[in-house]
Amino acid sequence: MDELKLNIAVEEKKEILPGLTHSNSVNMKILEHRFKVQEERYKDTWKSCCIVLDRRAVQYFTQIVIMASCMGFSILQLSRLHDCTSQQTYIGLLTLLIGIMLPNPKFNGGND
Repeated sequence: MDELKLNIAVEEKKEILPGLTHSNSVNMKILEHRFKVQEERYKDTWKSCCIVLDRRAVQYFTQIVIMASCMGFSILQLSRLHDCTSQQTYIGLLTLLIGIMLPNPKFNGGND
């Protein structure tokens, strides 16, 4: 964390929370927390000229659309092809995509 920014912010605002007075060390911790929260928000957003998007949501929906289109294509090809040797590629692709989408099984060790 940039120590100079924090010191300037503490000097400008002696009271971070209205109605309460804190020592400088508490003010520093509050400001450090606020800077960390702002950094996390900045990392998780994509800004364009006219819109602001959540990076995680865009990546998730993009993955879902690509997987759904590949699954649809595989199912279409499986229904159209009648030769087993040519269906193997699409069955493999379909099972791969289903395996990626399903969560991994977890062993909880008997702790319910």
